[in-house]
Amino acid sequence: MELTITPVAEPDELFCHYPGQYSPQPVVLALSLKDGTLGCHYNPNVGGNAMPMSVWHQRTLWFTIPTLTGSAANALMDRVAPLAREILADCEIVWDGNNHVGQLGPRAICAEGEINVLCKEEFDPSELVGEMTAEDWWIDGRQSAIDVLGLTADTTDEQIAAMADEQVTAAREGGEGYTILTGAREYLTAIRDDLVWDRSEMDRWDVVTKHESIGYSAEDTGLALQRDGVWEHDVPTAADAVALVARETGIDKDRIRVVASTNPVTAEPCWEVALS
Repeated sequence: MELTITPVAEPDELFCHYPGQYSPQPVVLALSLKDGTLGCHYNPNVGGNAMPMSVWHQRTLWFTIPTLTGSAANALMDRVAPLAREILADCEIVWDGNNHVGQLGPRAICAEGEINVLCKEEFDPSELVGEMTAEDWWIDGRQSAIDVLGLTADTTDEQIAAMADEQVTAAREGGEGYTILTGAREYLTAIRDDLVWDRSEMDRWDVVTKHESIGYSAEDTGLALQRDGVWEHDVPTAADAVALVARETGIDKDRIRVVASTNPVTAEPCWEVALS
């Protein structure tokens, strides 16, 4: 029987991580005793534990391998090819009374063991496909994504998609092997949406000078913190207002500032609470 090698066409063809699964799908090198094909693929069954009946009955031999890049998988198959030919020359598929099963002769069993050794060798990091989540990519947290990408509450979905694509390319080309960045668009969208909420929350707060026209007596002095135009706290300083707003909203106080404005009711100077 002739050996036919099916090459891996794409660098990341052997990578698959189903949504909701803890880890990517396992990858195998497969040799069919029926038609002589040799190829590499990931196990399509969710969880990676199930196997086709052809593998169960040894009509197809599976050898577990790491998630290799396409070129590394093709190089491995070239090394395995002479041993695969040894197996095909010393095997048969027989009826055992219940199923058609694969049987290996002595030379084929020896060759199978040698293939297992090759598949278990330690591969160079440059030959592997790796996965990195968006949380790991922006290891310093969401603020690093905001600072590096210029992400704001006004960033559009289209801009986020372009930013995410740029980061996917940077991850793929920036390290050893082939790194797949996952969840970048969702991560950046969540940050943008948080910034929208933060800004809307800041719009509710003002720092005003106490004045009898907004419910204080003429003798009252100092500052008051208002939310939605309603008194919340007396505050000695603008810094105290920042601390209180941070406590009430959960927003980092280093991102909050107090800026000069004008009270629309009294036309007197006041201060708005805003995000830096």
